[in-house]
Amino acid sequence: MRGFMMNAMEMQFPMVPTVYEPKELRALVISDAHVNGKQLNSLGEWLRAKRPSYDVVLLLGNIANMVNKFRNDYYAENEAIRQLDDTIKFLGDCIEKPIFYIPGNTEPTGTYNFTVEIPDSVNLHKRAVQLDEGLAIIGLGGAMPIKKEDKEILEGYPYSSEEEFSKDLAACIEAATKTFGPTTSFLLLTHVGPEEAGTAEIYLGKDQVNGGCKGLAELLKSNKIIGHVHGLSLIH
Repeated sequence: MRGFMMNAMEMQFPMVPTVYEPKELRALVISDAHVNGKQLNSLGEWLRAKRPSYDVVLLLGNIANMVNKFRNDYYAENEAIRQLDDTIKFLGDCIEKPIFYIPGNTEPTGTYNFTVEIPDSVNLHKRAVQLDEGLAIIGLGGAMPIKKEDKEILEGYPYSSEEEFSKDLAACIEAATKTFGPTTSFLLLTHVGPEEAGTAEIYLGKDQVNGGCKGLAELLKSNKIIGHVHGLSLIH
């Protein structure tokens, strides 16, 4: 299995068992759990009862509950690490499959700069890993601020603008294509949604704001990706 981390030499990732057919992948995708014990317990009960056949677990961020104003607080950082670690351990007990995750905007600060590694999982922020011949996953975590009429209504982290996020996005795609070749198919994991996607819509009282990324939407269109994001079908 090959992989890379941006701004570093090509690196090896832990071997992920190839237990699925080459042209089929079943993934359990979880996002924005926010340490919701009730929902996670319900998911755990369902996984143990139904024993569904998944090949990998993909966590798309906001599993922990770090708040930006406490990012320099030692105890807040450790609590967020514990939240993420406990969730991954819980999921690992429920479904013994490889777990990949990206940080959202509420993860421990150490998950963005790789000073924190959670056992039994692979942090894919600014990284890519090959699952099988011709198939790789690219991850880009974090979120940009959400604004309405140039007024910030929701904080982002670690990005302060859409331009910063889009720059890293382009660099990840370029690096992955160079590493794995232009014929490889990629799964792109982000916490930020594409512009105009239903999952990027936020309701604040009577106001509706779209917090999606224009650069991500353009990437999907230019690469003729067919997908579905809740209320919006991305077919180009």
